[in-house]
Parts: sequence; structure tokens; C-alpha cells
Amino acid sequence: MQYCINPWCTKRENVDAVEYCAACGSPLLINERFRVIRPLFDLNRVHPTDIYEVIDLTGSWICEANTIKILKVLKAYDPDEVFLSQLRTEAQALQILNHPGIPRCDIDDFFAIDLAHVENSPDELYCLAISKIEGMTLEEWIHQHGRIDQTQAISWLTQLSEIIEVAHANNFIHRDIKPSNIIVRSDRSLSLIDFGGARETTNTYYAKIAVGSREALTKIHTLGYTAPEQIDGRAVPQSDFYSLGRTFINAMTGKEFSEIPRDDNTGKLLWRQCAKHIDKPVLDFIDDLTSLAIARRPKNTQEVLSFLKERLPKQLKRSRLLRSKLFRFGCIFLTALFLLSGLHFGRLMLADHYAVTGLKQLGDNQPSKAKVSFERSIFIHPTSDTYTSLGVTCDRLKDSKCTKDSYSKAIQLNPQDYGAYYNLGSYYEDRYSKTKNIDDYTKSVNIYKKAVEASKEKASEPLNNLARLLILKGDNVEAQKLIEKGLSNTTDTYAKAILYKNLGWIYFNQRKFGQAQIYLDKSIILSKSITPELKLSGNHCLLAQVLEFQKQLAKEEWKKCFSRSEDSDDPEIEKWQQIYLDRIDSRFYR
Repeated sequence: MQYCINPWCTKRENVDAVEYCAACGSPLLINERFRVIRPLFDLNRVHPTDIYEVIDLTGSWICEANTIKILKVLKAYDPDEVFLSQLRTEAQALQILNHPGIPRCDIDDFFAIDLAHVENSPDELYCLAISKIEGMTLEEWIHQHGRIDQTQAISWLTQLSEIIEVAHANNFIHRDIKPSNIIVRSDRSLSLIDFGGARETTNTYYAKIAVGSREALTKIHTLGYTAPEQIDGRAVPQSDFYSLGRTFINAMTGKEFSEIPRDDNTGKLLWRQCAKHIDKPVLDFIDDLTSLAIARRPKNTQEVLSFLKERLPKQLKRSRLLRSKLFRFGCIFLTALFLLSGLHFGRLMLADHYAVTGLKQLGDNQPSKAKVSFERSIFIHPTSDTYTSLGVTCDRLKDSKCTKDSYSKAIQLNPQDYGAYYNLGSYYEDRYSKTKNIDDYTKSVNIYKKAVEASKEKASEPLNNLARLLILKGDNVEAQKLIEKGLSNTTDTYAKAILYKNLGWIYFNQRKFGQAQIYLDKSIILSKSITPELKLSGNHCLLAQVLEFQKQLAKEEWKKCFSRSEDSDDPEIEKWQQIYLDRIDSRFYR
């Protein structure tokens, strides 16, 4: 049996011996190369494409003759060429992306068939042939085998993250990761298929997101698996992480989302109670992937893979230790030591135990639990360091009063602790950036000055932050003195990168563009040696403006100006980015 791929044909089935469809006259040998074996879905379904299993009679540079492939045929009426654009993007992605877990196609596998001579048919029928990956979908696998265990979850998370890394590294977002688009092969390795919803993340794409334009931003939406920003037409690479996390909620519970209970007040899935066979570090990671806030998700695939391959094994080992009898016995012993001895040494040991526990919990992104541990440590034996740790924790929990009170008490206990002054100054600086209240600015400046005094002008952090506030108010001369002191006192790469950036900012304000470029270049060179989590974008924003004032091209620097980085939430960064966006010539980016 052969099938006609003309979607307007009234009788698609044909006997094997004929070369043309008996009903409409369309050729049954597609593009003189492919012969249809069978349709993979109902040909009457409401969908922009028909999908067939075909045999490639001639083969290509990526496959031998008589290879089984998948053929997508665009059948929808497409006056705006939205579906055609998606098919082209899928072809481009599968030609570029090279990974055994991604289907392949070559340049001749995307083609159009001329049907102008066939009555009641479109003039052209666009097709895409891709390699077929054998196996069952993850959706089918879960229905057959049930939920996956932790070892399988970590292995499959790693495999899919490596596939996503290849896509993201080549500037493609998949946008439709879900169990039905994941193939489980016979050896239990995974493949990611159906790049029909993929989007190339060009400068044009990010510029339109930045200015709030939705023009030409097509939406791909699968209920339960699509990130909220993607539903709104603003997909970013982290949108794939959300879909990945939701896929593994389904895989680790073995349940559809409608079967998982929800919180009555928030509507949040209470999926953890359906995955009690999974350890907490893995559960926490999935919650990070599926956070509604993009900033809480991993920044990139390198961060995902670093966690899965390096940090997660250590956290799982620690988790097993905390559940062990030996650890529980140790806790009981320490508690008994305090209760029975009543000695000061015992109290210090227990206070230190709670403080160390709090630091571990804070490192594991459990600020609520860390707050309890620090408060217990302070109740037993208050110290400046523990109050400072509590202040950092409360700041993460957005508890403003607790943050301010903790840093203030740390200063009371140790007036020479410049770190406590620095943190309290940062608290008021953050408030000023949000409220523009001059009292917060004044308090921040005064407290930073005390931090500088307490450190005997040797700590670069308060020197830099004080200088930054002075630059914002136009006091460039005094700010420069502080920065030069900071540079003379530190060898830390990150600190020097920020100080050089701010020194370049001063020269830019003074219109000394040559000197500004020298120090901004130094800042950028140092930034390249910093870990991805701590890179800067402000130096690129400033350098872009410096280059433009010197009549030089600045496109690449503006592009880097929009990257997520350690300083990208500073208000001056947003101001510099807006300068660029206000000047975007839409005709240039089309």
C-alpha cells in the first residue's frame, strides 16, 4: 500500500504498483527519492502537518540508501508563512545541531513539491525529511513501566541537559520539551525530538523581548509543561529548563498533573509527596528548574550540568549522612553534653553546631531553615558573625526588619567588624535604589564610611560601594580617590574588575574617553577569568557608549550589555540599556 501526501486528495491510499495517485494524479515517489510507508497520525486530525514514515531510496551524506525516515508535510493554509517559517527553522536546527540524541537532516531534506498541475491542490507542498530515532516516547515508557527511580532520574536529567546544551550553544531554544517529545531507546539512552517549535535566539529576538514587542514571536504552548513567560510569547533559554523540570515531575511521580494534589490557597502542585523515593537535593533542584521566577532557575546549561555532575553527588552524600544513625547519635550526644554538663564549653560547641548547620542550609538554598538554626545559635551564644549570617539569611527571605536588626546587633557586639557595617550599608543602598529616598542614600554613605574606617581603608568592598554612590551623585573626584585606594589594597580578580569598571565610569563622566576605554578594557579582561555566575555587564554598557563617542562600532558591546550578570540589576545598568533600546532602528533588526 502507498499513500498520497496531497492533503486535498479525496482518496489517499494507492496500490503498490502505480507511480501516480489514482485520485489526484500526485506523484507517489516524493521528490524522486522518498516513498511513503504509512502515516504516523490520523490524516484527518486538525494539525498544520501530516507526518509519515517513509523510505529514503537514494540516501544522502548522513544516511545510506533505503533508510527509514520521518517526513513532515505542511498542509495548513499559511498566508503569513508562520508554519513555513517554523518548518524552515526546524530544518536549519537539525542541519546544525550535531548530537546522537538529536535527529538529523541535510540540506536536500527540506524541499517543496510542485503540484500546480494537480487539480484542486496547492501550487507547492513543503516537506521536511528527518532521521528516525527508534524507541518509545517517555510518555509511553512511563505508562508501561511507572515512575522512575532516583538513579534513572539523575542519568536522564544529565543526558537531556547535554542535548539542550548543544541546542542553546547554537542559539536555539527547543520550546516544546515534554514526555511525548523524548524518545527512550532500547539501551535506555534518551533523544529529544520535534524541533518544530524551536526558536533561533538572534539579536532581533532579544531586542523585541526587551522592548516589549510581540511582533513575529510565535507561541508554542503545551498545557502543564510550558513556562509562564513562554505562554506570554517571551521564551528564553531558561524556559526549556522549566519544561525539563515539569517533565521530570511527571516521570518521578508517574502521574499526570491532574492527578497530583494542589495547595488550596496557591494552586501549587504538591508533587513531592508523590515522589518520596527521591532525596531532597534532587527535589529542590526540580523546584528550582520549575520556579515561576526566571531568576531562580539555573542561568545556563553549564550551571545545570555542573550541579548534576559535581555538586549534587556531594549533596546526596551529605543528605545520606544526615539521615544516618551515626549523625543522629552525634546530635543526641551533643545535646546531652549541653544539658548534662552545663559547661560553657558545651554551650559554645552547641552554638557552633547550629551556626555551621545554618551555613550548610543557606548553601543548600534553604534560608527558612537556616534562619531557625542561626536564631538557635544566637540564643545559646550570640556572636557578631552569627548575627551577620542571620542578616544575610533574612535578606534572602526579604525580611527587611530582621535584616537591618541583625546587622545592627552584629555592629553592637563588634564595632570593629567592617563586614557588618558593609552589609548594613548594602541594605540601605538596596533600599535607595528602589525608593530613591535621600535618607537611605545618606545612611548608606555614612555606614560605608564607618566600614572603611573599621577596615583601616584596606577593604576594597566598602571603598568600591562608597565610590559608586559618590559617582551616582556626581562626586567623581572623591570617588576616584577611594577606587585608587581599593586597587592598591586588593589582589582579588572580581574586586579589581569592578573597581576598574567604576574608574572607567568616572573617566566617561569626565568625557575622557581614551582613559575610560583603557580601564574598561582592563575590567573586561579580568571579567573573562571570573566564573560565569560573577561576570559583569556594566563594563560592556559603558564601553559601548565610549566607542560610540569615538565614532567606533559598538554593536558587540551593546549585545554583551544585555547579558545576565552579577551587576545587571543595578539601576544605572538598566538606564544604559534603555539608552540603547530607545535608539533601536526596527528596520535594521528585521
